[in-house]
Amino acid sequence: MSIVAGLSSCSHEDDNEITPTEQQTELQSAQKAFNLNVGSEWTYKKYENSEASPNTLTFSGDTDHVKVESLVNIGGVSFSKLKHTITNPADSDVFVRYEYSRIDESGHLVSFYHNTDSAEYLATLNPKSAALVHPGSDSAYNSVARNYYGTIDYAAYPQVPMSVEGKDYMVIPYKGTFTAARAGATNKTIEFNYARNIGLVQSVSKELNGNYVSEDRLVSYKLAP
Repeated sequence: MSIVAGLSSCSHEDDNEITPTEQQTELQSAQKAFNLNVGSEWTYKKYENSEASPNTLTFSGDTDHVKVESLVNIGGVSFSKLKHTITNPADSDVFVRYEYSRIDESGHLVSFYHNTDSAEYLATLNPKSAALVHPGSDSAYNSVARNYYGTIDYAAYPQVPMSVEGKDYMVIPYKGTFTAARAGATNKTIEFNYARNIGLVQSVSKELNGNYVSEDRLVSYKLAP
């Protein structure tokens, strides 16, 4: 079975208390940074490697168009509903999945994912169990996830410049460093790079027990006010 490193749902313990005013300011800043307003859109190209060329990423032909369609209620908390429409000109299939996202009280981006727009599914969810996607400007964030294959240390990193699809961005990296539990296995790092006031610019996912790598790269975006 293939296991691909992904998002962390671990909580973060922070001993530095902040005042309600400071928290509200940080929250407003985070909400603006992630642009979850209804109407915002992003388009990504998916790159991946192959068994024949494991160290080379090439465009798979898949394009993911993401749009914030509406707001939904999950357990009394408002989430933005993002629709992913994935197409490939090589075939006629259209794959759709949904992402339900919000900025939590710590200014972190958290989400649920599902392949259908299901009210029944949403009714089963607890807002507090959403997976952490990115800690925003919380540069002190870190957490640890353990599984059969090893340990993943998640941490935020300082803002850095990045060029994606010919465009330059300043991104806030959030990385998961995987340390294998068994001899001979490969250590590796996954990434989620967000630019303030834009959103996700690049993500890198890797199979923990194999060589598969996929990377989503931002091609274009249109942000709602």
